[in-house]
Amino acid sequence: MRYAIILALMAGLGLLPACRQSKSTDDPEKLKTVLLNYFDGIKNNDHKKMIDATTDDFIVYETGKVWNNDSVFKEMKRVSPYTVNFKFDNFKIQVDNMSGHMSYYEEADFVFNDTLKVNLNFLGSAAFQKNEGGWKMNFLHATKKYAPKVK
Repeated sequence: MRYAIILALMAGLGLLPACRQSKSTDDPEKLKTVLLNYFDGIKNNDHKKMIDATTDDFIVYETGKVWNNDSVFKEMKRVSPYTVNFKFDNFKIQVDNMSGHMSYYEEADFVFNDTLKVNLNFLGSAAFQKNEGGWKMNFLHATKKYAPKVK
């Protein structure tokens, strides 16, 4: 009997590591790709690319305004024609198996109607969800890093 109890304890202790929940994580670069695809859609006026990068309930908080994809598309149309170049750095990304968050710095150089040049600097953050179609951005937040420079 004592032998059976000892064997049962040893077997139980041997199974403990297998029973622990491992924290599964996904590749942080996948989240960065989704974010960059969204901004590439803005750059190229590609609404489909922007929709493909976001969830159906996607929302943007930008310097006190609340946007969704439809309102972003209307604003893009209103300010067209434009060109823009984006630069990103200082990425901080946390990701698990089904959700993720990032913060970053963003600089945007816009030219409107080939004449008005505007440089914007933002502190950005974004939240992501993973579904059967892969990673999608569900929230984007941008705050001015400092006042825009008009050239």
